[in-house]
This record gives sequence, C-alpha cells and structure tokens, in this order.
Amino acid sequence: MANDFNSPDRMSDFSLKVSYWYVVHKLLLKKLLISGLIVLNVGLFGYAGFRLGWMIFVDGPAYAAALNQLTTPLIDYSTLRANNHPADLELESFEALPMADDRYDFAVKLANPNDKHIAERVTVQLVSGGEVVAEKTTFVYPRMSTYVMFFNQTVPPNATELRIAAVNWQRFLGFAAFAEPRLRLKITDAEFIPAGSASVGSSFPASILRFTIKNEGAYGYWQVGTHLVLLSGQGIGGINYLVVDQLRAGESRTVEMRWLQPLPTITDFEIVPEVDLMHTSSYLPVE
Repeated sequence: MANDFNSPDRMSDFSLKVSYWYVVHKLLLKKLLISGLIVLNVGLFGYAGFRLGWMIFVDGPAYAAALNQLTTPLIDYSTLRANNHPADLELESFEALPMADDRYDFAVKLANPNDKHIAERVTVQLVSGGEVVAEKTTFVYPRMSTYVMFFNQTVPPNATELRIAAVNWQRFLGFAAFAEPRLRLKITDAEFIPAGSASVGSSFPASILRFTIKNEGAYGYWQVGTHLVLLSGQGIGGINYLVVDQLRAGESRTVEMRWLQPLPTITDFEIVPEVDLMHTSSYLPVE
C-alpha cells in the first residue's frame, strides 16, 4: 500500500495556509484592487486635466505669442533703411560772378559726406522766378567734393536760387580702394599769370592759368574734365572748365586756360580734375 504521507499530490502546509488566507481575504483583496484602480484612474485623469489646463492657460498664450513672432519681422527694416540711407549732399558754396553785359557765371560746390554711397547722377538747376533757367548733371564720389558751373547767365543773382532736383545714389563698398589706381591725376607746374603780365596780341589782355596734368594711373580716359577756380581773398574771382582729350596712362599734358574779361586780384586757385569711373565708356581701350 502506498505511503499517503509521501504522495506527490499531497499539499504542503504552506500551500494550505496561502490558500486559506486567500479564501479568507478574497473580498478584501478585490476591494483593494478596485480601490487601487480607482485611485490610478483619478490620478491619470487629474494629471490629464492639469496638463490640459496648463496647455490652455500657460502654454497656449506662449504658443500664440511664438506664432505671432513668426509673422513679425525680426529686423527693424525702418531703422535699417534709415541707417543705410545716404546723407544728403552738402552745399559748400554758391557764388555768382559778374561778367560783361549784365551776365553772370555761377559756381556751385557740392560735397558728398557718405562713405559707402556714390551720388551717381545729380541734377542741379538754376531757378529764377519759379522757372528753371539752366540745368546740369554731375556726380560726386564718397567723401569728395566737386564743382558745378553755369556760364554766361542773364538772370540776376538776387533773383536766382539753386535747386538739387534729383540724386541717384549707388551703394559702393570699398570705393577708396577702387578709385586709388584710377584717380591718379596729378597736377604740377601750375601758375597763374595776370593780365598785366601776358596778353593775346597787343589789344586783348588775358589772364592765364597754365598747368601740367599727368595720368599716373594704369587707365587711360577719353576725356578728363578740369574745374578751374580762381580765388580772390575768401571768394571766387573767376571760373572755367577745360577738357583734356584722350589722356593715356602715364601721359603728361601741359594745358592753359585764358580769361579775356577783367578779373579781381587773384590770390590762389584750384584745379579739380574729374573723370567718370563708373561707366566703361570713359576708359580708353588697352593697347
């Protein structure tokens, strides 16, 4: 007869105790499980509600503000334009010089105070009685000045005003480095000879301004203009404009300008060469 005590189907005391404890506490365990699930659900729904409220009242406004920033320019273009807009040309002088037969020459000196902008095309007008009586165009390089001259005008100075009608600006970075090898126009041996020391024939006394212009640069030009300004004390005593044609690289040219009309006492003079560097038509072909 088999030993019932050693039978493998016999449950141990520990298993019996666990089974007994489970049967006794089954209802309690069920209640605890249900309570735990309720607490878990409450926690999850509470957290979800908290996150929803946070998104609506905290993250929502911040998100809306971020969206608004996407459509708002990050660059203040008005300030940028103001900072990069060139300053106006400066009028350094405007003088009228009496000629014969109640006529006048007018000399205008303009300066460009900008570092990065070329006044590529400047329209300058003489206005009298509300009407434009003369008009010229010029250019002014950065940090440079130039003259504009109106000759043989019949309008009286006290009824004449100057108008800068238009300025076309061109932004140009590094202009000084660009111009340095191109604007090597050197004036030497300049002298002014008053009418009492020189004459044209015997009955036409003339004042003479003679000088040598040398193109020390590597570029030749079809035309080089020169503004000739005779100074008398603190003002201008006479003006003229002379064009030197086909001035090649390395070439020197001695030229002179004569004034047949009487001049005041001349104490000094200016010779201001000019050439339009911005247009290829100004340059002579390379030989």
